[in-house]
Amino acid sequence: MRMIHRFQRMMPRVIRVTVAATALSLIASAALAKKVYGDVNDMAVHFGEELAKLPMDQTTGRIVEGDYYRLRMNDAPLNVASALTHAGVGKVLQRAEEDCGAHADGMATDFAHLEKVVQSNAPHAEAGSPGFGVVRSEAANKIGYVLCFANGGKYSPLEAWQQVAEAARTGELTKIGQVRYVTARKDGEGKTRVTAVWTDQPFNLFEMFPTTGDAPGSDAPNMPRPEGARRIFTAYAEGAPAAIRVYDVPMNSHDAHQFYQEKMPGAGFQPQLWTEDQRFGAAYSNPIADYIVVATEAPNGHSAVTITESRMRQVTVDTKPAP
Repeated sequence: MRMIHRFQRMMPRVIRVTVAATALSLIASAALAKKVYGDVNDMAVHFGEELAKLPMDQTTGRIVEGDYYRLRMNDAPLNVASALTHAGVGKVLQRAEEDCGAHADGMATDFAHLEKVVQSNAPHAEAGSPGFGVVRSEAANKIGYVLCFANGGKYSPLEAWQQVAEAARTGELTKIGQVRYVTARKDGEGKTRVTAVWTDQPFNLFEMFPTTGDAPGSDAPNMPRPEGARRIFTAYAEGAPAAIRVYDVPMNSHDAHQFYQEKMPGAGFQPQLWTEDQRFGAAYSNPIADYIVVATEAPNGHSAVTITESRMRQVTVDTKPAP
């Protein structure tokens, strides 16, 4: 029973990692492909909400306030911070929009100290150049986001077009600039949950999601892999004990589950009591971690195999000094 309870506690956390990381890739892809604006808005709002849940304290189940940590998605780093404020959603977004429009570069310093900066009348960094592509979306002072790109200078219309075209050609999102993203959501206790996401290194979508071969990332140690399988996604928060990996496997979901049932014990993974419903996957463990393997049907007779990993040690969130 303890093993079952541990898996049940682990699942929501790793699912949140997946949803948040996948949503960011969709936002970026949609922006580069010039998709319908409303689609980007919907994805962006949900992305912020899910990220706000990531730095959980395992002992209390609460969001860890003020921490600045890194999320790795297919080896590309994102900086993330979360905090609460008494300021309303509209005020938070207005301030973020003003910062984007005046000094987007300096927002990274503010984000690293988010818990202090989001309080009413707190001073903000004023260094840096105006941001590019400032977008604000808000719904009834309850939820919204601001997104812009910090590029260290002000683009002319021609330069802006050239940078966007280069980003679309190469997949390098930071050709447009470093991401500055703030989402705000009204909290049930009359406060506002603020999440900030920013980049400070190259963020290349084509390298993160190659059309052939494995995507950047890692495999769980000694984890068996079906012949012809491709790793297409890896996500984890640095310093946290959970990771998630997704594979494109050239067999249907039933055969994929059968593969792991046959191969896992010989590789040192012990089956655990989990569920008889194959849709919820199978559970395994070894001295390093607990694992859940779920296979779902995909086109052309393939399946998507998702492997969640929860290492058996306490969470430590990697904090960083202000840039």
